[in-house]
Amino acid sequence: MAFEFLGGDVHCGRPWHPYGVAYALQDCPDHKLANGAGAVLENFTRSGVPVGTHDPVGWPTFKDWPAPDSLTHEGTYYKWLERSWRGGQRILVNLLVENNQLCNLYPLKRNSCDDMTSLRLQADDMRKLERYIDAQSGGPGRGWYRIVTDPWQARKVINQGKLAVVMGIETSVLFGCSSKLDKPTCTSAQIDRQLDEVHAMGVRQMELVNKFDNGLAGVAGDSGGVAPLVNLGNRSLPVQLTASDPEDACAYVFEQDHVEIGPGQQKDVTVRANPRRSPFLASGRLIGFTVTARATDTNNVATQAQAQLEQRAVLSPLSLVFLLFLGALAGGWWISRPQKPTISLLAEPSQVVQGGTITMTWSASPGSMVHIENEKGDVVYDGNTSTGKKTYRVDRSGTLVFTATANRDGLKADPTVITVEATAPEVAPPPVIREFSAD
Repeated sequence: MAFEFLGGDVHCGRPWHPYGVAYALQDCPDHKLANGAGAVLENFTRSGVPVGTHDPVGWPTFKDWPAPDSLTHEGTYYKWLERSWRGGQRILVNLLVENNQLCNLYPLKRNSCDDMTSLRLQADDMRKLERYIDAQSGGPGRGWYRIVTDPWQARKVINQGKLAVVMGIETSVLFGCSSKLDKPTCTSAQIDRQLDEVHAMGVRQMELVNKFDNGLAGVAGDSGGVAPLVNLGNRSLPVQLTASDPEDACAYVFEQDHVEIGPGQQKDVTVRANPRRSPFLASGRLIGFTVTARATDTNNVATQAQAQLEQRAVLSPLSLVFLLFLGALAGGWWISRPQKPTISLLAEPSQVVQGGTITMTWSASPGSMVHIENEKGDVVYDGNTSTGKKTYRVDRSGTLVFTATANRDGLKADPTVITVEATAPEVAPPPVIREFSAD
């Protein structure tokens, strides 16, 4: 029923009219001047400047309004609401709205700017619309638009296939309770009395604050084209930020712990939560903490937000088990990994006369291929006998060098080298005839 708010002459058109759509969807008289040029508030809220034009004709052409960005023209003619109901909608919250600051600023008005007076008028209009739709539907109680005051009524109306309408409130100075020097201008008794009144009117939903700070709550402010106008009614707020947790488990460091929040502003402040203790071995846990923003010039204005920090130890029990498992695997691999083979070689005797023989004895890692050769490259032995011996005849004198190697699983042993000294045999002198006789 917002067509009655802000003095009743800001809003152009209304949800219904006893004489039908031709009377309900008409533009405001000041809008009709110079093809919409007189619609200063419409132009300002739509484009941010007071200058502009629009087609003042609503029904039946609907050239320029209704429109999503047109805040001063009717956008919910009851037939459009009926279309939504026929499409399946079964519950609606209808807010009674007012803003006495903007109402006092606008020069044209026929209704009071007092919030509660305006809300009573709009609640009465909701009842009138219900009776009007009843009349269109055949009589009292037969219309599809039904105002409900409790869940049982709402369910009954919905089960009948009708639209359950909940009456709510969204206004700037609820119960006439404004704020002067950060002090509410009302008492608890006054609030209780007016709560009873609006409940008797049928109100079942309520927002404590709208565009401006009041005695019950504060606002963040508006953004967009209407923000400069709306935010004139609010002031900047100095705020102190603190954080705590029930266990005092963390130290909290704010990027800024004192900030100034202007009307319509939003500020992001980084807070770092540092755990006081970091266990080496423990399960992860969640530390719940609360960040409080409190006005420094009045203690009764504050808000809080909760968050959680996941603290993890250097090692969790599961991580420790996993590391031990990896250690066991690594140990098993180290023990069972392929080993480089070894080989030893012995020649007996180590000194020999040319033409004599020596016995070559070797011992290599099991499963190794053994290869033994001399310094000339002549193969003494090549085979898979890892431990064995072989006789070798020395055919020359001098130092003989023998090299033994072993191979297993693609790995080669460090070569083993031995030497044998071979001497030339002694040459017997030719025979000499010392005496000769003949008979």
